[in-house]
Amino acid sequence: MISSFQNLYRFSRENRANDCALLNNKKRNKFIFKPKSYNYEGTEGPVQKATIEKVFKLDSESKDGRLKDESPPWNFGWQMNERNTVWTDDLKSRLIKTVLCRDLGTSEKDLDERLSLLDTLLPGLGDQLVKAPPKLLLQILSDIPALAELLLNIKLQFPKADVLSLVSNDLNILVDPTFRRDLAKNATSLRAMLPDVDVDTFVENFPCVLDIQSLENALEVMENEGNP
Repeated sequence: MISSFQNLYRFSRENRANDCALLNNKKRNKFIFKPKSYNYEGTEGPVQKATIEKVFKLDSESKDGRLKDESPPWNFGWQMNERNTVWTDDLKSRLIKTVLCRDLGTSEKDLDERLSLLDTLLPGLGDQLVKAPPKLLLQILSDIPALAELLLNIKLQFPKADVLSLVSNDLNILVDPTFRRDLAKNATSLRAMLPDVDVDTFVENFPCVLDIQSLENALEVMENEGNP
């Protein structure tokens, strides 16, 4: 009788142990990587790992032949955060060149030639032009011969003025069609309005005075306030 109970107890313990082992195996199997994952150093078996080296290695170079026609279920990308980007002058120049080539519809070689001509016409203004709005620089570069003609006309109208200094005080005059059209007329009017003033030096330092209408309004206000 006692022997029967002992056998029954032993049988019960064995079954319980088998059940626990089966349950544990089921739990473990839930976390085992399937054959589609990358083997670590070609390791065979249920436990598999993926490494950074495996991710960037071509499938054809993998040691596991099963992976040659399969791609991993992930991919890598990158994101540039403008807030954390250091905008050096070199980076700005390259970015501006890319935009100018696109908007001018020209090659980088042609753009470099235009920039070289611009530097010849306006030597020393490279840093200022790089910091200028791209739209303004685009307009300046779009017609270099017209720019050369404008600079020559400015020198003819104001022979004692430093044209480079005059332009650096207001780059917008290089692309202002009204300034270009009325340059000779405004130069004559300005000399008539200010006979006792060195007009060439005045215009060099303050190109805005060539806007005759605005200058007349300002002089009128000063006269009314008793400051002739």
